[in-house]
Amino acid sequence: MPQSAGSVVLSNGNPTTTLHMDLSFAAGVTDRWAYPQLNLAQPQNPSWANLQYILIRARAGQSSAVRIFVVESGGAFYYTANPIIPADGQYHTALIPFSALTVAGGHPADPDGKLDPEQITAIQIGMNSDTTTNTLDVSDYYIVTTPTAGLAVEQPAGTALTNATSTIDFGSAVLNTSSTRTFVVRNTGTTTLTAVSASVSGTNAADFGVTTPPPATLAGGASGTFVVTFSPLQNEARTAVLHVASNTAGANAFDINLKGFGYSITAAPQNVSAAGATLEGTFNPNGVQTTVYFQYGTTTSYENTTTTQDIGNGSSSVNFSAPLNGLTSSTTYHVRAVVVAGGVTTYGVDQTFTTPLVRPGAARVGLGHFGRRPFDRGEPAACEAGVGACRHAPGP
Repeated sequence: MPQSAGSVVLSNGNPTTTLHMDLSFAAGVTDRWAYPQLNLAQPQNPSWANLQYILIRARAGQSSAVRIFVVESGGAFYYTANPIIPADGQYHTALIPFSALTVAGGHPADPDGKLDPEQITAIQIGMNSDTTTNTLDVSDYYIVTTPTAGLAVEQPAGTALTNATSTIDFGSAVLNTSSTRTFVVRNTGTTTLTAVSASVSGTNAADFGVTTPPPATLAGGASGTFVVTFSPLQNEARTAVLHVASNTAGANAFDINLKGFGYSITAAPQNVSAAGATLEGTFNPNGVQTTVYFQYGTTTSYENTTTTQDIGNGSSSVNFSAPLNGLTSSTTYHVRAVVVAGGVTTYGVDQTFTTPLVRPGAARVGLGHFGRRPFDRGEPAACEAGVGACRHAPGP
């Protein structure tokens, strides 16, 4: 309990007084000060990082300058350079920002040069007295903070994302299928977040969607989840931006980059002829035993199927194909690849192709015996395809 020459007696006062101090100093002492030190039960508390104020209600019995000192773990002292209450024998309340405290000389230097509330180990409340005897009563004493708001996003849970920098990759997904990611949104402050929302914008926003929204309200320290789904619409790389926000002041909005790649398991048919074609597709089993086949027909009811093929359980893309025969010329066919991987069936996008028209071959008139034409012998005239009328030609 640091003090000048003299003594300080601490006691409980009347029922309205939390702490009572009787101070006395020897005659002739002119530098009369006393600052009893109150050691904290849990010093260096990380949860104090957001503390901002000291709130005190006190009264000084006689002329004096009442001040507060705080002590950091490294030994640095900070204090109120000016008196915090009038010394008129009346109770006064003072709200003292930590930012208003000044470093005190004669003590170890603070390495970072600023008061860190989470490093406080002790507090001193006392006075510089103008008289040889004095009293100080403290009825209320608090270390407080103003409500704060903070918004953090994690994916997966426990992995914090960085605003405007982090990218979530959905990998490759077959067209007409989807891939999902679950995000965690966390309130890192003390005040409630309201109107919490998640939305998608950007180049390929239509390929990504928030399919399960976050909780609309998050109390201080609470968290919730939301789901984003990637459903590629095109056979190429797709990108967008996920925007997470609330309407609470001080809670920074979050922008997260999204990307994925869409591909079709049904390729364009090849070798199309009047009566046949070759169907082609590609798929990556990704370690799951997989079989494939094609469906085809003149409508999207796909009246026919090809023989099932086993493409294994590898980890790279496998090309597969099937020949079609006996098709009808000048007919449009629909086709799609079908994949069965681990019992899950995935249908490729519909592709169409049209078999070409076969025109009848031209029947040309030939020469008869001895160079005579058939119609010279009274035979019916032969006509080339496309000729509207035929007639006999005169003989030689």
